[in-house]
Amino acid sequence: MTSEVIDRLRLVPDPELGLNIVELGMVEQIEELNGHLRVHLVLTSPGCPLSGNIEEAIHSVLRSIPGVETVMVEFRQDIPWHPGRIDPEAREKLMGQQSG
Repeated sequence: MTSEVIDRLRLVPDPELGLNIVELGMVEQIEELNGHLRVHLVLTSPGCPLSGNIEEAIHSVLRSIPGVETVMVEFRQDIPWHPGRIDPEAREKLMGQQSG
């Protein structure tokens, strides 16, 4: 199920940067156990005011997977996000947006 979970998480955009949370390297870990999912996220900025929107979107896309009973999102404060976490292809897209 993990690949399906990741595919669905690609539908969740970061509202500020316009790339999805997988491309941005925000997904730290996914735990699956008998239909229960826990997604550990690293926010691009500590205390992000839009974290609620991201969490809501995650719940929405993952609850639509057959067999998923619960979804829990945990924001990791102990792991800093940095630009090196961005997928190389996404980094190119982001740089193209900034220069254009």
